[in-house]
Order: sequence, then structure tokens, then C-alpha cells
Amino acid sequence: LQGRTMNGDSDLTISNQLTWTGGTIQRTGLTTLGAGATWTIGGANKNLSSDFRNEGTITWTGASVSQPPGVTFTNVGTIDIQGDDYWGTSGSGAVLDNQGTINKSAGNITYIDSVFQNSGSVDVSAGTLQMRASTTTTGSFTSTGSGVVYFGNATHDLQVNSVVSGGNVTFAGGGSASVLGTYSV
Repeated sequence: LQGRTMNGDSDLTISNQLTWTGGTIQRTGLTTLGAGATWTIGGANKNLSSDFRNEGTITWTGASVSQPPGVTFTNVGTIDIQGDDYWGTSGSGAVLDNQGTINKSAGNITYIDSVFQNSGSVDVSAGTLQMRASTTTTGSFTSTGSGVVYFGNATHDLQVNSVVSGGNVTFAGGGSASVLGTYSV
């Protein structure tokens, strides 16, 4: 998908490969990247204007992904962040729901501007992954190597079963954090 709009009314499952280098995904039906399928996100800025479910593997090499109010992106597969930019729209009420695995393996800084719900695992081994909107987690956040997990100026609710570990975890001033789970840094 390059500089075009993908639209439609019915649910759509992508079962092979998708490369997204610009444009808009704007559908009324749920779009799913099926198990075993791959999706590469790179190139120009993009607009994800409909609910999406990832069951496969996404490689995000950079360029922003705008996510308008009311849109939910659910990850039950794997997302590998290899670039710099932002996901979401600050203050919009869009949701990034991670039930799978998110890795930040390359690049400098990536911002998550959508409300971030994490019941899966987040591993930052290179660069910084910064949550700039509210976060609720029962899952894990781990910094390894030179990676930095950064909780920005927002409300972060790390619930009883959550685990935050590694040597490079930062909570910014001006926000609030409730840490009820395991915090080992």
C-alpha cells in the first residue's frame, strides 16, 4: 500500500505479506494480519483509521503511524520496531493493545502516543521506547543492552501482575505512576 487508501465494509484477513509505505487504512470492517503473515511499515507517514488485529509479524522501520480517536490496534503477534517516529495521536483516545510481543531492536527513539494497554511483553534492547500517553499493564517491560523504557508525563498503572526490569527504566516527572507489580531495576 503506497500513497493509497485501503477501504471496505467487510472483515479482511491478510494471509501472506503486506508492505505499507504510505497512505491510509480506512475500513469499517476489522482488518487482521493473520498468523504467519508479515507486514513491513516504512516510507512516508501513514494513517490507520480502522481497527486492526495483528496475529503475524510486523517490522516497523520508521515513519509515523497516525491513529485517530476510537481506533484500536490489537497485537497478539510480534511487532519489531527498528526505526524512529511515533505511533498514535496524543490525547486522542486511540488504543494500542499489546497482548503479544513488542521489541524495539534498533533506532534512537520511538514514541507511543496512543493509550497503551500491555498484557504481553515489551523488550527494548536498543534506543528508547517512550510511552507519552497513559499506560495500563499486567504484562512486562524489560530494558536490555542499551535500550531504555521511558514512561512519560502521563498516568501509568502497573498492576499487580506486571513486571518492570532492566537497568534503563525512567519515569518522567509531571506524570503519575502506580507500581503494584514487580519493579526490579
